[in-house]
Amino acid sequence: MEFIGTAFIDAGATYNHISVEYCHHAKLKTYENNQCIDLGITGSKVKPHGSCCVAAEVFNHQHDVTLSVLDGLLCDVILGQEFMELRKSMNIHFGG
Repeated sequence: MEFIGTAFIDAGATYNHISVEYCHHAKLKTYENNQCIDLGITGSKVKPHGSCCVAAEVFNHQHDVTLSVLDGLLCDVILGQEFMELRKSMNIHFGG
């Protein structure tokens, strides 16, 4: 089954994240994750609701991505440095 969502590429995020709502919407299977995540913007730590693994297509390339399930994300998925390490380079054209 395919789900389309919004993703934010964040060079300041160490890990990849998915919103609780989108995870439930896509009926993704989660597993336990006890790793607290530092939120650089607030200096606080949060405990994820678990993690999940997905096959994500980004710019016509397939990637197996692990995502921490978090509350309060402003988009469906945040792709951090963990995702960027999977790619040698990435060109983003804004059409301007």
